[in-house]
Amino acid sequence: MGRPARGEGGAALVEFAICLPFLAAIVLGTLDLGRAFIISEQAKSAAREGAAYAARFPGRQVASGLTCADPDTIVWHANNESGRTFAILVNRATPACTTALTGSLAPGNPITVTASTSFTAFTPLAARFIGATPKISASVCVNIAGATPNGNTCP
Repeated sequence: MGRPARGEGGAALVEFAICLPFLAAIVLGTLDLGRAFIISEQAKSAAREGAAYAARFPGRQVASGLTCADPDTIVWHANNESGRTFAILVNRATPACTTALTGSLAPGNPITVTASTSFTAFTPLAARFIGATPKISASVCVNIAGATPNGNTCP
């Protein structure tokens, strides 16, 4: 119970030096996993907010040649919800920046909003497992408001 035997202090230092890389990998891997989960939840939230706005105003998105003023766009509503900028894709919609609905934008038809972004890991070991820059995305499908679904509903 008295003094430690000679050389035991150095042994503890060597054991710590051997364990340190594994502990660092576990801690940084946990941080990467947490960051990926947070970004995934933000993508879900952005897609839900964009879909809620798209159900009411399906033609209001940003496209080449059209400039809908913010905050009157699906993209603005989706990105403003999460605090992170996502690539927003609106499926089955012909952008018009108007309230007139035609074709696939008729009330009751489904519309899908997808929010996606790339993820970069902190740790090189995690990057090797998950790939260089994996995509994190979330999609939400809603029926355009104003009528009952006409058979073409969201899956």
